[in-house]
Amino acid sequence: MALCGSVCLFLSSCNTQGKNENAPAENAAKEATVQPPKDLISLKEAKRLYDGYSINRVPIIEAYEAKRDPQEFVVARYAAFDFETIRQYVSYVEQEANKAGVEVESLRFYFGNNPNSPTYPNGRQVVHPRQNGIFILPTLVNAERDQEFGFYIGSDGKAQLIRDWSANLKGQADLGSKSNPRTAEASLVPISLLPSPIYQGDGSLILNYSQGGPPPPDDF
Repeated sequence: MALCGSVCLFLSSCNTQGKNENAPAENAAKEATVQPPKDLISLKEAKRLYDGYSINRVPIIEAYEAKRDPQEFVVARYAAFDFETIRQYVSYVEQEANKAGVEVESLRFYFGNNPNSPTYPNGRQVVHPRQNGIFILPTLVNAERDQEFGFYIGSDGKAQLIRDWSANLKGQADLGSKSNPRTAEASLVPISLLPSPIYQGDGSLILNYSQGGPPPPDDF
């Protein structure tokens, strides 16, 4: 009886130990479960939004582009970044924001329009001339103004508001147009007056060059 009791106690101890050893892994698995965002929409709602754009926006864009250029124009219906690029972008924005001592509040997706030319000013190929696209801009909350603003990292390593940069750019453009109207008209902003860091891309946190195109044949 004593031997039997000892064996039972040993097996019970091993079983308890095994459960304790598995507990951290089980807890980690529970913690790793990601809950769905509250703003997810149904397939039917997505279809309704897609059809709404088809009815209320596509004909207007087609008519406008037909007046500009008689060549056939297919309206863009989406913009896409590969998943790894998005992951890298989010990590990079967080890294730069942390170094600057600020917290990212949101990501804004701005609408843009590709130029009717084979390349961008930086020489990169324009895959879909004239088509719409998006670019992404991170924001922070400015405590003094109690508002969200897009930001970039200045040459001093600190977060700077794009709103202030834009106002500065406009002011310099106005100054250039008064001093030399022809130069200002040709280049919009005289090269000598351009604020160097953000205009050249240094410190910018804006993601562009998404891949877009006509309606995907297999969606909606």
